[in-house]
Amino acid sequence: MNTPHTHPRATEFLYLVDGQMEVGFIEENGARFVGNALTPGQGTIFPKGSIHFQINAGCEPLTFVAALNDEDPGASQVAQRCEYPDPVVFSRCLVLICVRFFQSSVSRLMSSLPLLEMSVLRRLSTSPVV
Repeated sequence: MNTPHTHPRATEFLYLVDGQMEVGFIEENGARFVGNALTPGQGTIFPKGSIHFQINAGCEPLTFVAALNDEDPGASQVAQRCEYPDPVVFSRCLVLICVRFFQSSVSRLMSSLPLLEMSVLRRLSTSPVV
C-alpha cells in the first residue's frame, strides 16, 4: 500500500506492468473521489497536488512504472502531516481519512489497525460518506 500522499510540483503517470492495483485520488479541494482498479497494461494519471494512493489488490507481488513531470516533484504523506502524540487519537484520525477516501476497503482497514476499537470502525463503515 502506498498511503495517501501528494506531489506538490508534479503530475504523476502510473503504468501497471503486472498484478492488480486499486488507485484513487481526490479532485481539487475535495470535490470528488476518483477511483479505479487497474489490470496489467493499464495506466492512470494523478494530477499535480492531488491526494492519491495505490493499493496492491491481490496477494501476489505487482510491478508498476511511475513517472513524474518534474525533476523535483516533492512528496508529502498525509498521515505524516498529522501531529498527534497519542497513538489512539492518531489512529482514529487516520481511519477517518481512509474511510472517507477508501469506502470499499473498510474490511481491510479493520484488520490492519489494531489500536482502534472495532465498534468505531463498524459505525464508520455504515455511515454515509459526506
